[in-house]
Amino acid sequence: MWHNYHKEYEKIMSQIIAVDNGDKKSVRELYKQAGNYEELALNSLNTEKIKTRVITALSAASCYCKGGDLKKAKEIANNYLELSKNLGDAYYRNQLELIIESTY
Repeated sequence: MWHNYHKEYEKIMSQIIAVDNGDKKSVRELYKQAGNYEELALNSLNTEKIKTRVITALSAASCYCKGGDLKKAKEIANNYLELSKNLGDAYYRNQLELIIESTY
């Protein structure tokens, strides 16, 4: 399941690269769609796959943030911030914190 949703996310990200010619509204909508697919991928993951869950959460939150859905970005980042501390690598936690800070 995760793989299928993530593949759709990748297709949309390719579209963003192709469309990113100043049409900000279209790009924002595509980012929101990409965030939605990453969120679906996230929700399909086994809870034991901590690193994959955190990375996918970071991706989804980032997409929502770039798409202008700051509420959704903050919600996902907050939900996975604590779990990110279990990785022993501050990178993902720091990135989630940056997303949270950018929503204020």
